[in-house]
Amino acid sequence: MKRAFQLDLSQKELPYSQWTKPEEDIRYLHPVIEEVQAEIAERNMFNSLKTVVKH
Repeated sequence: MKRAFQLDLSQKELPYSQWTKPEEDIRYLHPVIEEVQAEIAERNMFNSLKTVVKH
């Protein structure tokens, strides 16, 4: 973050040699996205339930 802020202030780009390579990239949001998708699926399942009234 510090490096990105410094580059932004100086209006420079990060040298290509320092870019994150795809094999080094950490997909840190993937677990959060999966959790949200599971919660949406669970909510949809409960919303689709029908109540049965027995007299």
